[in-house]
Amino acid sequence: MTNTQVKAKKDAEKKVEQSAPVIELSDDDDDEDHNKCNNAAIWHYMDPQGKTQGPFSLYDLKEWSNNGYFPSNFRVWKSSHTLDDKKCVLLLDLLTGIMTNTQVKAKKDAEKKVEQSV
Repeated sequence: MTNTQVKAKKDAEKKVEQSAPVIELSDDDDDEDHNKCNNAAIWHYMDPQGKTQGPFSLYDLKEWSNNGYFPSNFRVWKSSHTLDDKKCVLLLDLLTGIMTNTQVKAKKDAEKKVEQSV
């Protein structure tokens, strides 16, 4: 990349930053602001007494996990499955996959905006 191209890219990035609306986020945002997929109540788990609980949204499970309610080996499954059909997954793996996909998409979207403005 030439110096001119580097400067043009930096200028374009600055324009994107300056033109992007500022969105203030707080802890009391409505559930409507969250991804609909994350709010779908489709996840179940077994409590320490052996009783199946759910369905719950992935957003709720994430909040509870962040607050330390679940051990690292905590497993969940979708409403369309059962604990016995071996379709249950580690909650941490599920949350890590979703966060990673969201971050990758956000980065690609930002890069695309910069490319389009150059």
